[in-house]
Amino acid sequence: MSIFEAFMVACYYWFAWWDMGMVGNITTNCTFIGFVFGLFFGDVTTGIIIGATINSMYLSTVAAGGNLPNDPALACCVAIPIALKSGLSVDAAVALSIPFALLGTFLDNIRRTVNCVWSRRAVKDAKNLNIKGLKIDAIFGPIAVQFLVRVPIVTVILYLLGSGAEAIMDYIPEWVMTTFSTLGGILPGLGMVLCATMIGRVELLPFFIIGFFLFKVSGWSLVVMAIFAAMIAIVYTQLASPKKSDDDDDDDDEAEEGIPMVGGGFSKKFQSYIATRVLFLHRFSNNMENQFGVSLCNALLPALRKIYKDDDEGLREALTRHVQPYISEMSWGNCIMGASLAMEEQKKAGASITGEDIIAVKSGLMGPFAGFGDSFNWATIAPLIRGLFLPFGMAGSFIGVLMEPVVRIYAIVLGNITFRLGYTKGRNSLTSMLRGGWFEKAMTGAGVMGMFMLGVMGCKYTNITLAPVFTMATGEFVLNDMINNIVPGFLSFLTLIGAYTYLKKGGKFIRLLLIVVAVALVGSLTGLF
Repeated sequence: MSIFEAFMVACYYWFAWWDMGMVGNITTNCTFIGFVFGLFFGDVTTGIIIGATINSMYLSTVAAGGNLPNDPALACCVAIPIALKSGLSVDAAVALSIPFALLGTFLDNIRRTVNCVWSRRAVKDAKNLNIKGLKIDAIFGPIAVQFLVRVPIVTVILYLLGSGAEAIMDYIPEWVMTTFSTLGGILPGLGMVLCATMIGRVELLPFFIIGFFLFKVSGWSLVVMAIFAAMIAIVYTQLASPKKSDDDDDDDDEAEEGIPMVGGGFSKKFQSYIATRVLFLHRFSNNMENQFGVSLCNALLPALRKIYKDDDEGLREALTRHVQPYISEMSWGNCIMGASLAMEEQKKAGASITGEDIIAVKSGLMGPFAGFGDSFNWATIAPLIRGLFLPFGMAGSFIGVLMEPVVRIYAIVLGNITFRLGYTKGRNSLTSMLRGGWFEKAMTGAGVMGMFMLGVMGCKYTNITLAPVFTMATGEFVLNDMINNIVPGFLSFLTLIGAYTYLKKGGKFIRLLLIVVAVALVGSLTGLF
């Protein structure tokens, strides 16, 4: 790999991690990265296959609290180009990617630490009504930090590994390649298990087991299995969720005395504009101290300037309020932004609303919506959608590349709807919605379907083959065939359930990966695999 190629790949990694909100996650998606580098290096099909296979381990990556648990983007930006340039197998590329997913987390923490500089500047710029300075703090400064943190080190890594990969391949012993092959049959299944633990409801585990064995013995396609899963989810939800009584339907939509909660000064077009700005811009300045606060203030800036167009002091106070620390899930949580702007309008109109009231609404609702949004969207719905597209990617089809765009379109549409709900209905309606029984039904139904399909995909993408063959008087005795004749897919199932149990008891995913690597290595050396 030339230094120019290494630099260009590192620049893509930098661009992908600009943190462009709902859009940015498309560029960090493994299957999408495989497509991009497949185009760049001249083998699109193999690029997509490697990207999708790595993607299977990270279907439910959720940066809870803004903290990145692993970095699949760096894993792909290193493994895929090297594999395409050097002819590494898919299994070898997957194994190569693992340590760089961990390195990416370290780089992201450095980035978020350095970005604290911009959050401190933003507080001063808000007080001084320095709008240009605020834009630098919210977007351009963090982008510059991203370049310095990511590009030099990734360029060096790619150049050094890429230059020696072909020579190294000639000297790799067979037991190492067997280890890679074994890992390639296990690691995708661990990604499904991680998704199952993220859904978090142990009582739904039977649906995982049913999905696994039904797919193993039925031979049905994934589409048929998905339809079957939806039917089961509907039936289970209706049986498991009792109807709310009339006593539970108290109307809580009335505004508190002296604090009107609804807006009306913005057109629907302008509401969509602000909602979309929030969804696209809210993560640029992500940092350890302020989280999304600076970028959210910048996203709301056109609305705040419109509300306080003839009141510099009011605008100064509003910017100072909204530049404060904030973090939540932003598709469901966009309703909080809508409610906050409605309160800003009412405050400007003379209602007895203080700046502390607006801050209290944001800080009081961001936690509940973060919990629901992360659980519903990113630990349940998103992995389910990605899982439906994953088989196409692992077969080298461009359809697999569409998984993340579809997820993000869903999130963007949802974010526009919830923003308008918050703006037109207000805080009290949002609180009532969180307590509504339909939220619980939605979570339960999505959880059932998610667990069922994770079992299906765990069965499809986990493949463990034992090598021992014994010669007996009656002929050859193949250990792997004997086990599968008794219980089809038993070794794969045992591995997945063991991993699930380990993670549910507090085990770390990274430690689980190390255990699996060790087992694959020992098994390859001893001839078990």
